[in-house]
Amino acid sequence: MLAKVQTDPLSIDSLALLQGRGNSGALVFFEGIVRRRTGDVEIESLFYESYKEMAESSMSGILQQAVKRYSLIDAVAIHRIGPIMPGEPSVLVAAWAEHRDEAFKACREIIDQIKGKVPIWKKDILAGGKSKWHEGD
Repeated sequence: MLAKVQTDPLSIDSLALLQGRGNSGALVFFEGIVRRRTGDVEIESLFYESYKEMAESSMSGILQQAVKRYSLIDAVAIHRIGPIMPGEPSVLVAAWAEHRDEAFKACREIIDQIKGKVPIWKKDILAGGKSKWHEGD
C-alpha cells in the first residue's frame, strides 16, 4: 500500500502503478483531473493545501479499511498539493483485487473517502484573479 501527498506532477507511468500485484485479476484506476469550468465559472487553476503527515495518515487508514473490506491485494492513493492547471491530474487511486467487482467498489470508496475525510483543502483560482476556498467535497 502507498498513501502519499506530493507537490510533484502525477503520472501513472512514472509510478509504475499498472504492474501486476500477486494474484490480481483486476486493477481499477481512478485519475481525478482538474476541470476547465465548474458550471458557468472558468477555472484558471486549483490550489491544494494540506497538513501532509495527517493527510497521509488518513489516506493510509482509508486504504487499510478498503483492503480489509474488499479483500484487496493492494491499493494506492496519491494526492497532489500546490497549484494544478486544468487538464492535469490532482489525485490517483488504484485498487488491485482477484475480481473486478471488488476492485471497482474499493476504488470508488477510496476516492469518496479521500474527498470527504482527508485534510486536503482546495481553492479555485478563477478567471479575473478571484479565488474561492471549498469547505469540503
